[in-house]
Amino acid sequence: MDNALGVIEFSSIPLGYRIYNRILKDVHVKVYKDLIISPGKFIIMFEGSYAAVGHAVEWAINTSSGGILDYAHIGNINKKLLSFFDGCAGPEAVSDIGVIETETVCAGIELANRLLHGTEVDLVGINFDVEMNGRCLIAVSGTISSVKAAIDMAGYGELVSNVEESVFKSIIGKTGEING
Repeated sequence: MDNALGVIEFSSIPLGYRIYNRILKDVHVKVYKDLIISPGKFIIMFEGSYAAVGHAVEWAINTSSGGILDYAHIGNINKKLLSFFDGCAGPEAVSDIGVIETETVCAGIELANRLLHGTEVDLVGINFDVEMNGRCLIAVSGTISSVKAAIDMAGYGELVSNVEESVFKSIIGKTGEING
């Protein structure tokens, strides 16, 4: 599969919009999301060929004058991750979930892709909305062993076993869609 996902986090909203505009004019990509994720931070997420996404990310880095907080150029995107970004929610109910928080949105999306490729978990949700203040929350579900494997792969996180419905709904309410 030649498709890739690009994610760029900016430390300046005006700079982010300027580069976003240039990418749309110069590179053939499909935009998944563009939003302000916290005061002064802007993110764009887009899919395209591996080369096109790489070109867009590299161009953004070279023209941003240090205004990029983090970026990701992710090849071999897991189809579950892309379908989640296309608006398909995760499972309706689960017994065991893992909740993982990352410092940046790019790190969270990269981690979610690695977990989906490297473990037997499903994506329950991912949140990087304004209330997350530039951080990312990932929730995955599966058997206890698969969720533990995901947490081990991430190197941190919490297992919530035999999750109560109200707790699950709270997590889904915060992570059931790409918010913003």
